[in-house]
Amino acid sequence: MLHYALYLSGFDYTIEYRRTENHSNVDFLSRFPVAQPRKGNHLDETCKFQLNQIRMLSNDNSITISRIAESTRRDPCLSDILDALLNGRDLRTLGLNDSEYTLQDGCVFKARRVMIPFNLQREVLKELHVGHVGIVKMKSLARNFCYWKNIDKDIESIAKGCKVCCLRQNEAPMERSHSWEPPTKPWQRLHIDFAGPMSGYYYFVIVDAHSKWVDVIPTKTTTSQWCIKQLRNLFCNFGFPEVLVSDNGPQFTSKVFKDFLEGNGVIHKTSAPFHPSTNGQAERYVQTIKKLLNCMHDEKGDVEYKLSQILIQLRKVPNADGKSPYDLMFQREVRTDFHVMFRSEQEERENQGSRNRREPRRKFDVGDRVQVRNYTREGKWKFGRVLRREGRLHYQVELDEGNVWRRHVDQIRSTCYGGKN
Repeated sequence: MLHYALYLSGFDYTIEYRRTENHSNVDFLSRFPVAQPRKGNHLDETCKFQLNQIRMLSNDNSITISRIAESTRRDPCLSDILDALLNGRDLRTLGLNDSEYTLQDGCVFKARRVMIPFNLQREVLKELHVGHVGIVKMKSLARNFCYWKNIDKDIESIAKGCKVCCLRQNEAPMERSHSWEPPTKPWQRLHIDFAGPMSGYYYFVIVDAHSKWVDVIPTKTTTSQWCIKQLRNLFCNFGFPEVLVSDNGPQFTSKVFKDFLEGNGVIHKTSAPFHPSTNGQAERYVQTIKKLLNCMHDEKGDVEYKLSQILIQLRKVPNADGKSPYDLMFQREVRTDFHVMFRSEQEERENQGSRNRREPRRKFDVGDRVQVRNYTREGKWKFGRVLRREGRLHYQVELDEGNVWRRHVDQIRSTCYGGKN
């Protein structure tokens, strides 16, 4: 019946129910003429398919029908199934589905798959792994040809234990991004790295993680002593950070560098080798500095001038929170070229009002007669007239002798002396 079911599965048909009295050809099968029986052993399509399944198990024909049949007879698990199939016993007594199992030339089949005895399983696994095709393709191949208990687990074991496959595996899956803990104040955690060489220089990049304040120092040397000198100058201006992050460059992993940081109470953290994203703050600014310097390559000015222009721009651009590195670093608005270019009239009036409120107590008008302090040996005072007012507190005075002196209001007195007597 299983053979007949497999044979019918090769056709596309629809089963329709018909009442018995409507069957006009009920005796057709019993009266249909049968051809003369063929001499010898005749194989139907199912038998041919099952024999082909066995032949496909081995490329070099080392796993044959006779070997599988012999091993099946000796296998403690398959011998019971074989005996039941040979003697027509119900397989349900063995806890198996009776309609799933068939016998072909001493080999047990589970549906369309050959049941492989234990002593041949290792050889079959090697055949499945030819070409190192991987676990998924090995399982797909096995599901078409062979079966034994826990075959999927054995396929995974041999594939994962293959040294050649392990050496040629892809990179491990990327871990979810793990951000550094946000610092709560400026200069709490610094990230440092070197960029270059470009235009004959290396560039020592220092980034504050809180404010995104960046400093870049061009250099032709990258030794530990040089790095210590630059960091000492920065620490003198801004204080000691709590944490300093770097890669594993030799200048950052030397004993003298570690001793310098430990001596100043700075915790030194390094990224994993060949994993630059751990020090992403510095790496990102390294890319930015290199890109901007390349863009300014044909512009006038030396490296120091170009870097100053770049740093001003980077420090005055607002971050995601709307505050610039200048604001966060110094807790005040820093006056830049934009303040000069785009100062509003309202600001000018406020500044003018502020100046008016601080007008000095003594004031001189142009043409007033004054005496101004003399610091030569020709006397304590010289006389003249106010020529021009400079700002709120300074004046230019034309002396009676014709010279023009510039004096502060504290160095000038009004006088009634009109000239020569």
